[in-house]
Amino acid sequence: MQPGESPAEALIREIAEELDCTVTVGAALETNVHRYPNLSIRLLPYLCTISRGAVVAREHAEIAWVTKAELALFDWADADLPVVAAYAHRP
Repeated sequence: MQPGESPAEALIREIAEELDCTVTVGAALETNVHRYPNLSIRLLPYLCTISRGAVVAREHAEIAWVTKAELALFDWADADLPVVAAYAHRP
């Protein structure tokens, strides 16, 4: 996050920079802190909807739209696993 920027504002900015679209930020999911041997990261996940534009992979090799059941088919970073599991089990 940049100074003075809320988590939601940071997410909107990062999505615009990395995926070339605008999102509307919805409900927050549970925050996850993951400790790697040499650093800790804190993930602040949110549900979002695309409100303008289309997703363009600017900084990613590949983007896929998948069902919740298909999330288990991907090789997620350890820090992402609790977030993916929480999302997959949402009603």
